[in-house]
Amino acid sequence: MYLTTIRNYTKKEKNVLRILLEKAKNDGILNPTISGKELEHLGLQKEAFFVKCMQNHLIIDAQGTRTFLQVFTKIEQQEDGAYCCHFLKEILQGPYAHRIEMILSLTRKDSLLLYQQMMQKGSSMYLCMEECKELFSCQGLYPRFYDFERFILMPIVEDFHH
Repeated sequence: MYLTTIRNYTKKEKNVLRILLEKAKNDGILNPTISGKELEHLGLQKEAFFVKCMQNHLIIDAQGTRTFLQVFTKIEQQEDGAYCCHFLKEILQGPYAHRIEMILSLTRKDSLLLYQQMMQKGSSMYLCMEECKELFSCQGLYPRFYDFERFILMPIVEDFHH
């Protein structure tokens, strides 16, 4: 199974999605709200962010069948300036909910690449250092394993544990 998005989310956008996912899970609802002030505090332009979210789709490729899903079914601006974001039910409760949450929560491009590779090949896979460097597009860099571990691998591990 392979899971990706049409357009990669920025770190700021992923922070908002992570906040909304947490609110939805903690409250057991499909339509969490976020205030305009929270969005401004995170440095996002409200309307531009939500337009991008509505245009983006998740792509699930499982056993030759491709499925395109929108993260939100609709987004409503309320009178108090808060935004009510209606998640598609499959995003929070479907068979791929955990994987979707993982993809939306990863902040590093390298982490996303490794996660996608793991989903394609299985979670117990072997990659030598050169294959890792090729996957992360850093061939010829980091001749010492210590540097590769410090600047590439450890930040990926931290991202997975976040």
